[in-house]
Amino acid sequence: MKPKQPKPLREEISDLTILIAIAREEGDEEEHEKVVNNILELFRQRIKSACEFYLKYKDDPELLWKEQLDYIEKLKVKRRLQQFLTNIREILSSKEEVSCVHGWDMYDKCKLLKEYNEWLFKLAFEVKEK
Repeated sequence: MKPKQPKPLREEISDLTILIAIAREEGDEEEHEKVVNNILELFRQRIKSACEFYLKYKDDPELLWKEQLDYIEKLKVKRRLQQFLTNIREILSSKEEVSCVHGWDMYDKCKLLKEYNEWLFKLAFEVKEK
């Protein structure tokens, strides 16, 4: 399942804003309401898509690599994902179940997965680093 590549959100909102202005200018409240609802639906779809993407690949950089390599390359974040995979593969060479539970032996696994999940969240929701 490859992520859809919709128009950038800024562009879609800009297009809808123009439609709102036209509807206001023409005094068409019904059309104005329709466009506002389209904006709300656009946000709902984008948030839903980002949540689904994040939840699918959370705690599983191998799956992200396997299913979304083209997308990762397009976003130019391949090197960062490779770093996570290399580190996780080293840590998981013990073949233990990955779960953040008690014990210092789990500390590195938990720390790395937490870092990966934070990175993935920012990727999924298009959060820009400051």
